[in-house]
Amino acid sequence: MNLIRALYFIELLRLAKKRLTWSEISSRLGESPAALSRYMHGHVVPSGNKMERLIGDLESVIDFEREVLERVRYDNRSGFIDNQRLISDIKFLDLVAKRVASKYMGKIDIVLSPAADGIPFATLVANYMDCNLGIIKDYRETAVHKYVEGLLYSEDGGVRPLYLPRSLIRKGYRALIVDDVIRTGATHRAIVDMLAKIKARVEAISVLIVIGDAWKKRIVDVDIDYLAYMP
Repeated sequence: MNLIRALYFIELLRLAKKRLTWSEISSRLGESPAALSRYMHGHVVPSGNKMERLIGDLESVIDFEREVLERVRYDNRSGFIDNQRLISDIKFLDLVAKRVASKYMGKIDIVLSPAADGIPFATLVANYMDCNLGIIKDYRETAVHKYVEGLLYSEDGGVRPLYLPRSLIRKGYRALIVDDVIRTGATHRAIVDMLAKIKARVEAISVLIVIGDAWKKRIVDVDIDYLAYMP
């Protein structure tokens, strides 16, 4: 049995219990409250097929989009979101990281993240996937001599370099980009393109929130896995 998947199941139950009574969860999952309590406390774990069914049922019970959006505040005047409550809620990020890791386990060689607010989430994902984390920066580290380089084209026509230490990535590597938000997709497009230079590839992009639809014009060849949409 996949340990990360089992831990994810337990954390899903704990989150559901914060929102619903045992009776409500029991009626939706078809399991007795006593059995669910034993599962949640780790006294017993259901078999693989049964656990997957229960995970599917729990994911339909828990409104992940609501869970995410309750933790952010949108500023209509500036167009920016205050996501500090979201990215500082380590227990919730940990739950979602287990979900992402169990989905991509065995399919990824490295987790990548732009040097911004997505790093805590990306760190948790990389830890559960037992692989390295590469931080994409817009400057060179003095002690690092070889990089994979990319160019980030901003909406105002500016161009900014991006760097990833060459020692972290190899030809044929499969990468998962993990971030908190996608808005325009420009940064993530640049990362996809910079990996293609060395014949590595981005398998998917996993984020907590997508904002608007501008990103769809840039990210057409990589799956985007997200929890919440903001117009």
